[in-house]
Amino acid sequence: MEVVTLDPLTLTDLDTARAYLKAPTTEFDDAIRAMVNYASAQIEMRCKRFLLARSYDTPNAATGDRGPLLHKGTNSSTLLLREYPVNSITAITELGPDGSTTRTMNVTGLAVLDGGQVRLPMDTFYAGYQYSVKGNFGYNATAHVRERRALEAICLRWVQVMYQDRSAGIGRGTSFGVGGDIVTLIPGPMPPDVLSALWHFERPL
Repeated sequence: MEVVTLDPLTLTDLDTARAYLKAPTTEFDDAIRAMVNYASAQIEMRCKRFLLARSYDTPNAATGDRGPLLHKGTNSSTLLLREYPVNSITAITELGPDGSTTRTMNVTGLAVLDGGQVRLPMDTFYAGYQYSVKGNFGYNATAHVRERRALEAICLRWVQVMYQDRSAGIGRGTSFGVGGDIVTLIPGPMPPDVLSALWHFERPL
């Protein structure tokens, strides 16, 4: 029997999803985990960024941590990071054409602005170079409680739609087997209410 595990840093967990769906037993846990994985991944793809806080330094598939962010220089003191919000920055280094470190940036007075912008008043991100940014980015469990609750609610709603489709045997989308069961996922556009709820979290660029 195939056993499905939750991916790291999904937008909700099995117990919460099972309670939300009012699943009568644990019989459908593998199917629910598959739906949570799918909904979480598709929501992040729509938002064009990872959403829950994680470290960007040493990649770790088990925890969801990733390598440093890489961004091209802008000939200014400001860099727009693709992952945000910014919880901390531990190092910014300039990389040459071969990927080797040419220098460590002067982060004295570093300012974090809205939408993932960082500003170095004592240094410049020069065009023609790449910049490696290490730190922690995403919605964390202490500073971003409201955002995490909203994202969990959005994820649960999509899981609910998939669960109802499966229970009703509607058969939309592609199907795959899980523990002798068939899980059917909704292809293409997200449910309209899920899509409209995500606008606040979508990365504009």
